[in-house]
Amino acid sequence: MTRLSTRCILALALCLVAGSSVTIAQQPGPEDQAIDQIRRLAPIGANDQQRINDWVNVQVGKFTNFNAFRKRISDQFTHANNSSQFPAALATQLAAVAAAPDMNLRLARAIAQSLHDMSLPETFPGFIALLGSKDAATRYLCASGLLMRSVKRATAADKAKLDQAVAALRTVGSTETDPVVVGRIYEALAFPAQTADVFDAYLAILDHRLTVRRRPGSVADGAERFAYAFFLKPNVVAALNTNQKAELAKRMAVLMRIDAQRYNTPKLDFSEADRIERTLWSAEDILSGTAMLGSKGGKIRTALQAGGRQNRATVLEEVYNWVGHPTSNTAGALNAAPWNVPVGAP
Repeated sequence: MTRLSTRCILALALCLVAGSSVTIAQQPGPEDQAIDQIRRLAPIGANDQQRINDWVNVQVGKFTNFNAFRKRISDQFTHANNSSQFPAALATQLAAVAAAPDMNLRLARAIAQSLHDMSLPETFPGFIALLGSKDAATRYLCASGLLMRSVKRATAADKAKLDQAVAALRTVGSTETDPVVVGRIYEALAFPAQTADVFDAYLAILDHRLTVRRRPGSVADGAERFAYAFFLKPNVVAALNTNQKAELAKRMAVLMRIDAQRYNTPKLDFSEADRIERTLWSAEDILSGTAMLGSKGGKIRTALQAGGRQNRATVLEEVYNWVGHPTSNTAGALNAAPWNVPVGAP
């Protein structure tokens, strides 16, 4: 099974965007001389923070080229003469500028990329500000930024930041149209030690995705694999109460049924079939765990191992053993209490 997906395509597109334009040199200005003085300071006071902000705003005003902007920021961020405090100060001011309203989409992407390059906790407000951009690549970069280890660790340690991140990711994920961005948002939401804080956001995004996936002819894009990866982490499902487990199971049941019916289509692209196989496998892993139903349901993974696409009709029947058969009205494991999934998971 190949791992090629739309996620790879978007990542490649981001690389092409970053490398496609010729860097345009900019002559140093008075603001650069000020930065050369400030970069050596420790501590960096409020007045100097404002001067860094002024420098960033000058770069924003001069913006014409993605690569040129990114290089200007990077050159200052990595300068050999920087004090230990200057990189964080620059990240703080770039993140502050990111909150400007009605920003040019190309500039927003350049700022998001530069913040991502920095990989510092101080970038957090910028990612939150730009996460709702109309540009899918910018949204992807921001979700990826919130996923970076240094940022995520600082977010998890600060309840106010955690709540802000979860709310922003939920808002964007609940309307997101790009499945690659959806997958990244699922990953950014994954705080295993704070399952109670993120659970409702996962449900809200899954509800949106059910609306999308119920549409006739919808392609199995594999985004839910990244949500399932969170619920497969040790102790995540175990941290849920019975009602929460039932709510998760109800949404998973519908997605499993849609995926299995799509998988049963005679002519299906290999990449899509691969995504369905991986997603169904992960879903059954969750449901068959000791914190959920154990061995009471179907045997999707056994059917996949026995023949894959050649065994697609059996795969569908095994999904029905979980969710109930829509034609014969035969009950499946998830139709019983406390799961109470309607037969056939419509």
